Amino acid sequence: MKNIQKALLTLVPYLLIRILLTLFPEALNQIDQNVTETVVQLRNVIADTYFRTMTQLANIDFIKALIIVTILVLVLILKKWKTALIYTSGVIAGNVWLNPMLKNFFQRERPNEAFRMVSENSYSFPSGHSFASAMIYPLTVYIMVRHTRLSQHKKVAYFLLAVVVLSVGFSRIYLGVHYLSDVVGGFSLGFSLNYLTRYFIKKIETPS
Repeated sequence: MKNIQKALLTLVPYLLIRILLTLFPEALNQIDQNVTETVVQLRNVIADTYFRTMTQLANIDFIKALIIVTILVLVLILKKWKTALIYTSGVIAGNVWLNPMLKNFFQRERPNEAFRMVSENSYSFPSGHSFASAMIYPLTVYIMVRHTRLSQHKKVAYFLLAVVVLSVGFSRIYLGVHYLSDVVGGFSLGFSLNYLTRYFIKKIETPS
C-alpha cells in the first residue's frame, strides 16, 4: 500500500493549487508573475542552451519514442507483457486524457508572450512537460531498475532522473511558457499517477 499512500501524498500540492486557483486566483497569479519576472532576469547564453535542450526531453516526439522503446524492451526482451500493458495504460491515461482534460477545464492563459522563448498554443495549467517528466521518467527508471542490470547503478540512475525532472520543470518557467504553479501542479499529478501505476505493476508482478 506504500505506493497508494505516496500517490495520495504527492497529489496534495495539485489539490492546494487548484483551491488557490479557484478561491484566490489574483493572489496566486501575482506570486507566479513575480517568480517569472525573477527567473527571466537570470537568462544567459549558457542557460538558454541548457534549458532549451532539457525541455526537449519532455516534448511529445521524444516522449513517444521513450514509451515505445520501453514497451518493446518489456515485451520482446523481458517478456513482461502484463507490465507493458499497465505501463502503456498509465502513460496514455495521464498524458493523452487527464492532462489535456485539465488544461481545457481550467483554461488558464500562459505567461505574457513577451516572456516566451518558445512557442506554445495550449492552455497553461497544469504543465504537460512537467507532468510527463514526473510520471514517465520515474516510472520507466523504476521498471528498468526492477528488471534489468540498471539495478547495479540505481543511485546514479536516480540522481540523473532527479536532474532531468527538475531541469524540465524549471525550463518551462525559464522559457516563459509556464508559471511556477503550473509546474508544481504538473509535477504533483505526474508523480501521483507514477506511484499509482507502480502499485498496479507491483500487484500483477507479485505472486499471490
